Parts: sequence; C-alpha cells; structure tokens
Amino acid sequence: MFDIVPAERGPGRTVVEVLDALTDGLLVIRAASLQTIEGRRKLHVKYRKAMGEVRESISLYPNSRALIAPIYLFALYEMIVNTSLADRTWQTHLNGMLVMIQHNHNTGGNRMPTEDNMSAARQFALSEETPDIQEFFSLRPQMDSIEKAWLLLDVTKARLRKLVTSMDHFSAVDNPNSVVTIKKIDVEKLRVSVKRIQRDLRLITNLLPKKYHPVMIPKTTGCDIASGLPSTCNGYYGESYPDNFLCTRWNEYRTLILITGDFLLKTGRFLYAGTSRPNGRETTTLTRMMKEAIDGIYASVAYLYDDSKMRITGQKEADVDSAWINTSSMKTLDALNLMWPLHCAVAMEFGATKAQRDWMKKVLQYMGCKMRIPKAMSLADTPIQAFTYSEVLAGLTLLGAGVLRSV
Repeated sequence: MFDIVPAERGPGRTVVEVLDALTDGLLVIRAASLQTIEGRRKLHVKYRKAMGEVRESISLYPNSRALIAPIYLFALYEMIVNTSLADRTWQTHLNGMLVMIQHNHNTGGNRMPTEDNMSAARQFALSEETPDIQEFFSLRPQMDSIEKAWLLLDVTKARLRKLVTSMDHFSAVDNPNSVVTIKKIDVEKLRVSVKRIQRDLRLITNLLPKKYHPVMIPKTTGCDIASGLPSTCNGYYGESYPDNFLCTRWNEYRTLILITGDFLLKTGRFLYAGTSRPNGRETTTLTRMMKEAIDGIYASVAYLYDDSKMRITGQKEADVDSAWINTSSMKTLDALNLMWPLHCAVAMEFGATKAQRDWMKKVLQYMGCKMRIPKAMSLADTPIQAFTYSEVLAGLTLLGAGVLRSV
C-alpha cells in the first residue's frame, strides 16, 4: 500500500527505525524462552526511541503519507501483544492512523485505492442526512461490483464506529445486575440505524459474483487438522475459497452480520418482551443469519490451515495421485484475520452450539500458545460478559486497512 524509499533523514528513515524495533519485539515473542531482563530493557528503550521518531516526524512532515505505515505497524504490534481489556493503546494508534488517512485525503496528496475507499467510507458515514447506499454507488460508475462489495465493508465499519459506543453502553445496561437505565426511545433510534446498516451490508452477497462465494464441502465425520488443532465437531461442513484474501473478506462480512444481528436481537428483546408487539419473525430471521455466519467462520478454520483446500503440487492432472500435498500451517496474518471473527462467534448468545464455542475457543488458545499471539490467548480467556462490539470493530478496521497481505 505504501511506496516508501528509505532515506538518511525524514519519513523514510522513521519507517526503517520502526520496522527494526517492532521486528525485534516480535522475534522476542516468538522466542519467549530466550528472553532476559536485560534484553527486555534494551527492547523497551528501542521501542520508545522509535515512537519518539514517529512523533517528531509527524510534527516535521504532517502531510507525509509514508508516516501512515509506522503508525499502522505500531497499532498492529500493540494489538498482538495486548492482554489487558483496559489497555487501549493499539486502538489509540488506529484512531491516529485513520485521522492521518483522512487528512491526506483532504489535502489532496497522492493516495492509494485503499486509502480512497476508507476516506470515502468515512465521508459516507459522516453524512448529516440519511444516505442511500445505491445513490452513493451511482456516483462511482467506474467501480465494478467487487470493488463496491469491498467498499461496502469499509462503509459498514465506518457507520458502526459512529454508533458503537452507544451499542456497547446498551449491552452494559442490558444486564440484570445493572443499576443504570436507558430510555426506550434512545434504543429504538439506535436500532433503526443498525437495522439500516445491516440491510445495506447484506447487499454484498449479491454484489459478489458466484465464483467468489465459498464452496461448501460436506463433512460427516470429525476432521483432524495436521497442524495440531483439536479435531472439529462431527456433522459440520468445510469450505473452499479461490484464495485466502476472499476467505478473510467473507469472515469480515460474517463478523459484521454477527455484531449487527446480536445487537438487533438484544434490543428487540429489551423493547418487545412481554408486550403485544412480538417480533418472532425478525428473531427467527436474525438467528438463522447468525447461525450461517458462525458456521461459515467455523468452517473457514480448516481452509486456512490447508486442511480442506490441500494444495496439490502435481503439474498435470495425471500426477495428482502421486502429487505431494502441502498441509503447511496457518500464516500469522491469516491467524490475526481469523482471531476477531472467532472471538465474536464465541461470544454470541445466539447462533452457535456449545460444541462450536468450545472448539473455536480452543483454536484461539492454539493461536496464542503455538503461534505466539498473546492477544489470541487473551481473547480465549475473555468472559462473554466482557465482550465489546468496539474492540472487535477496531480489530476488523485495523486488519482490513489493506496495509499488509499474506505472502
């Protein structure tokens, strides 16, 4: 995404400093048994120095697009090592990155398509009038349906970011032990906005051509994944995708369906329980959508661990029987992209079976322990009551920024 040329001084040099410091930090996590107190002290000093370089460069070169990269990397690093629900450092870095992207857009600097999409999504979300997504797309005739689908994901995240504080507040209040009250009229207004967001989000399934949809692979028995993951539950299906990027995008879509669906179900229960206005049809529809989303996230794990796609290295069809099947383990970035959908699916009150929840929690523990991703282990241990829409949305926004891709 970023076209960076290292230099003796300036933004390019800052990027080099940050990459050096954060690479050392990630290597230490990978080799946890080799850590020493002195080594950790030196790493901390190096980290603080790199952070100082970023702050100085921002003050000297406020319009530099190159500085978005180190801020992104700091946010990514802090997310990976974060184990505290109270520590929002990585989300602070994310907010700073989004502000810089918007500033770059407003000043008319050179931009990449991903930056344009994020800025356009934010502009749509901040529109004072109730915007129409079809009209928004009509202003971009050069975009094909696939580009519109990816833009719609960004639009959905930007719109939800405007509402997520209020959504989390409702979740905290919607608790038998809560002493705080909330006005039903405020809940109804919020519910209308989220319902509109979900309605637009569901257009993605029609925007994407069928060849980019996941292909279901029936599985009637448990499946042992060679990487060491626990065997999957009996009776569930697997999935295959053209590539990992599409798998990640579909899981992002599913997670947004879960966030909006969970909120609509809880607010519906809050507003209509015990009244003469039952919403049974909506409850059935939302529960079915959430079950499909959770089943899809669940099934995508095996794909990302190369269990269901089984890359065959034979050069010709005749060689398939003797071809070597590569069952390499999941890449770190794929694991990070899967981490938030899994966490969201585990925390859902509706749509998932206990067996699915337990298994997906084990996958998060595997990521944390075997793949050295502390955040994944922390999420596996997070009680459902501590789940927040805002943290999941921040994780999706950071990883969906398009800065890094699996290689």
